[in-house]
Amino acid sequence: MPHVRPVATLAFAALMSCGCAGPGVQCQGTDWYELGQRNGILDARGEAERIAASCGNAFDRARYQEGFQEGFSRRARPMV
Repeated sequence: MPHVRPVATLAFAALMSCGCAGPGVQCQGTDWYELGQRNGILDARGEAERIAASCGNAFDRARYQEGFQEGFSRRARPMV
């Protein structure tokens, strides 16, 4: 599977640099649609729960989900 490794490496690098849910997530002023879109492209399921736990009411889950769905539909798929 030579095509999977570069995609997985790129996805991991993007996930580490995106500031997704974690101690450093910015809750105020975050574009939830954009963050959801990036996580959708990376197929980073489960991030919404971590963001909600970190940001509470500042997290716009509906907007995040809209972005996630858009990104998920555009994600790279491994060659079979």
